[in-house]
Amino acid sequence: MRRYTLLYIIYSLLFIIVGCKPKAEVPSQFIEANAEADIYPDYKDVVVPPNIAALNFIVHDSTATAYVAQLKGKEQELLAGASEDGVIRMDTTEWRALLTASKGNEVSVDVYAKRPDGWVHFKPYKFSVAEEPIDAFVSYRLIEPGYELYRQLGIYQRNLTTFDEVPIYENNRQYNDGGNHCVNCHN
Repeated sequence: MRRYTLLYIIYSLLFIIVGCKPKAEVPSQFIEANAEADIYPDYKDVVVPPNIAALNFIVHDSTATAYVAQLKGKEQELLAGASEDGVIRMDTTEWRALLTASKGNEVSVDVYAKRPDGWVHFKPYKFSVAEEPIDAFVSYRLIEPGYELYRQLGIYQRNLTTFDEVPIYENNRQYNDGGNHCVNCHN
């Protein structure tokens, strides 16, 4: 009986936490900025494959305390918000729906920032969604900068549809003066 009570409490808390997630809303009143939003990475005027993971980004605005991004495709819309950190994180399910519905078309992105004197709307930018998907995986060597002497290095695989990364091979997780070795990554 205790087990079911504990599970009930856990599921109730999860439901409350997920259900109370703040919903991003486009501000009803705002001032038009005569500039583009300073975002990183810069996804303006690029072509993205329809199966790529959500392209989250950071908005740089030193006076803003909240942000909203509105992505509009031909048939689909996505709203995402951020607090002072400026990190716009897309909902994965909504992102997939937007890209699927927008294959071969453009997506318009409107960014809003809440400054002390009110909301500001930056000039919108666009990106295109390709018709064709990309291969899901890429493998690469990851090595410390200044690679004259290799220490910790490895070969990794990243899933571009989720951005999950797994090691294929690592020579060591920590530096070991005598135990580090080449992983023959030039093959």
